Amino acid sequence: MNAIVRLTVCFVPLFVFLRILLLYWRERRSLPKLKNHLKLFFTGFFANALDTLGVGSFAVVVACNKSWGLIDDKKLLGTMNGHSVLPAMIQSVLFLQLVAIDPLTVIVLVGGACLGGFSAGFFVSKLDKQTIRLVMCIGFMGVAEEVFGHQIGLTPLEGEQQSIKGSSLFFGFVAMCVMGMLPAIGIGFYVPVQILLFFLGLAPLAAFPIMTTAGAIVQSSTAYSFVIKREIAILETLFLAACGILGVFVAVPFLVSVQIRTLRWLLFAIVVYNTFMIWKSYQKEREKQVDARCE
Repeated sequence: MNAIVRLTVCFVPLFVFLRILLLYWRERRSLPKLKNHLKLFFTGFFANALDTLGVGSFAVVVACNKSWGLIDDKKLLGTMNGHSVLPAMIQSVLFLQLVAIDPLTVIVLVGGACLGGFSAGFFVSKLDKQTIRLVMCIGFMGVAEEVFGHQIGLTPLEGEQQSIKGSSLFFGFVAMCVMGMLPAIGIGFYVPVQILLFFLGLAPLAAFPIMTTAGAIVQSSTAYSFVIKREIAILETLFLAACGILGVFVAVPFLVSVQIRTLRWLLFAIVVYNTFMIWKSYQKEREKQVDARCE
């Protein structure tokens, strides 16, 4: 079973990444030149380094994009999911090798997340910019609440089990279906998934291979739906992916020494900032639409 999990977590991301490369090959002549190389490098590297430490990458990418305008909002969701395909795969392979975990628990929970992620990707790709902004605001507010509650001890901090069975496993499958929808709306799901797994009684180390494996496959499935719709900034995706892989390998040695609690406070600040900036963009666009109707 472990071999099947490892094979799947490599095959799915590589398949989706090859589809992204194929899309690049077909459209390379019409693509605009890549700009802001240094800012994109910082974004991809820093986001995926934090991702490896369990904080998540999406909030960082959104924050950098709101500050620097790197990617069009309509293509941001596809780009975030597409760029994380290979970095997430590497994280998953590393944690599956380093941490022993019940294969059935991994398969059931990851399967639930994939079901949610694949279906949500097709739905979200049909939404307009304003709806996406509003959904992202609501999602980020929820994540901020979860992180804050986790930090002050209102939500479960950890468990001791290495596996989940029976009704808890069924509940986990259903909950992971919901969690799997988060990447499609631009909300990283590492922190929500960690809190869910701790609630189900899993030990912190056992949560990491499940979290990263689900991330690798869910984000790949979600990215695939955006690739089909061509709602992805191809050059930015490839550049962020390359920088992200570097960030993963740099962050791995710090896993045993870094203060995760401090990083989560950083995540909380980034999420609050994202909520404010996206809401500001939403209100600004809404005012423009109102003015246009009045003219």
